[in-house]
Amino acid sequence: MLQMALLSIVLSSMIFSLVQGIPTPVLTGSKVALRPSTSIYGSRHSQGMKYPLYMMELYQTLIMGNATDLSVLEHPALQESDAVLSLISKSCVEEDNHWALSFDMSSISSSNELKLAELRIHIPSFEKSHNVTIEIYHTKDHHENFFLGSFQYDPSVAQGSSWKVFNISRMMQNYLLHRDHSESEGYLRSKDMSETAGRSSCSNVVAERVMLVVFAKDKPSANLTSSHQSLIKTVESSKYVKIEEGTSSTIARRHRRNRNVQHSIMRNKFFSRPKDNGKSLCRRVDMVVDFDKIGWGQHIIYPKRFNAFRCEGSCPVPLNESFKPTNHAYIKSLVKLYDSDRVECNSCVPVKMSSLSMLMYEDNEVVLKHHEDMIVEECGCN
Repeated sequence: MLQMALLSIVLSSMIFSLVQGIPTPVLTGSKVALRPSTSIYGSRHSQGMKYPLYMMELYQTLIMGNATDLSVLEHPALQESDAVLSLISKSCVEEDNHWALSFDMSSISSSNELKLAELRIHIPSFEKSHNVTIEIYHTKDHHENFFLGSFQYDPSVAQGSSWKVFNISRMMQNYLLHRDHSESEGYLRSKDMSETAGRSSCSNVVAERVMLVVFAKDKPSANLTSSHQSLIKTVESSKYVKIEEGTSSTIARRHRRNRNVQHSIMRNKFFSRPKDNGKSLCRRVDMVVDFDKIGWGQHIIYPKRFNAFRCEGSCPVPLNESFKPTNHAYIKSLVKLYDSDRVECNSCVPVKMSSLSMLMYEDNEVVLKHHEDMIVEECGCN
């Protein structure tokens, strides 16, 4: 209970600080030290990489369950997506009424179903102009640029927020649909930057204020093969993970769990006695995970700590419904009752799991992901 209270204080402090500004996380023991950022773009993680303000706001929205700041497109997209990927512009070139923006889109997997693609531009970072043509390119390692498409925009009539958001989902879907075939056969229209010789390159600061945000969901076929190992694969492939051996993932479900969920399995009303070894009956207990301590601190932005819980205790003989047994487990417990040497006792294991939303680095990009089977919600005997 003390650990739960401390975790609640940590989470409350973190969320309050997120509302005030973008934090640079420093976690020591049960305390969170937060430092507001003066950058309009975002903040820096402990390894020096920046993460966008918008991605932190999305994470905050997901944790707090407050979707009032999301657009009519972003709200359903966030609910339906398994991952949100942010791509910072690799380069931008501008000349009067032409802006050429390049992104490395190779990290967008073909196993994902695109829900929404947004181009976010900090308009004041560019020279004032009228009727701008914005061109979108895919580039890999600063080599040949593949042209996705273009659209018109008039910055002179911009009002409201300094960040302007453009829905380029159709353009992105068309590119992803034909990407594999087009790139292998060379059918994609390509442009060398020599075509933009008369234009001036944006500064690095300006380029960082151009961002492509992709909301995506794993396709069913991909879920069947890899969803349960997504965190393991992601972390093992990360250069920020310190440990050499793959660490097993914890537990999971998509949405925020109900804070009022009962923390332990009720005792069996008819057979409340545990096994002969005197252990307590099967129940859920705390298991606080500190990503810094297990060597994942450089890979995970938020949360730095969370309670994954675990199952502990003995299973009574026979079982009843309070321990949520399968039919097989119940029959097994009856066999154990009348022939104790014939079968082993049932095990206290998770029977209901929930996911954990995590803001993390993946392939040098910032991703908001829902990882399955990260938190034990209920324990039972099986």
